[in-house]
Amino acid sequence: MSVKKWTGLMLVLIAVAGFVFAEAQQEEKSQDAAVRERMQQGTSAARERGMAGREQMYRERMAKQAEAHRAEMQELIDIKKIAEEENAAKTAEAIQALIDKKNAEYQKGVEQVERARREQAERLQKRMEKAHESKEKAADTDSPDKSEETSGEGGGE
Repeated sequence: MSVKKWTGLMLVLIAVAGFVFAEAQQEEKSQDAAVRERMQQGTSAARERGMAGREQMYRERMAKQAEAHRAEMQELIDIKKIAEEENAAKTAEAIQALIDKKNAEYQKGVEQVERARREQAERLQKRMEKAHESKEKAADTDSPDKSEETSGEGGGE
């Protein structure tokens, strides 16, 4: 295979990978914008549906991202197979390196999202516990006052 063909093949591979990556980023940005818009609205679907709705939205978003990642990886794998069929070992190695890099980036992103969700859940749990404790304190302080008031009223007559 001539140098021009190798160069052309590499340029095509880079262009395809760039296009796929750009499409995935654009879709993620549009999803983020849509989520931001819903959150800004007072009657957003997430608020109406509550926590179960948010969980469903999260699962749907993660499924879409996973599907986009799988499609991107399949394209690269198909290109790698073509390179292997043409005995383009260096090209196949470069594509495999790109596949590995994309997989690592995707996994890192998933781990970051999961960590952020866990941290958010912990903060929410602490807030709920604090609110519950505050209500209990308020109930405890209200109870003695009421009993004193009733005993004071009864003793004055």
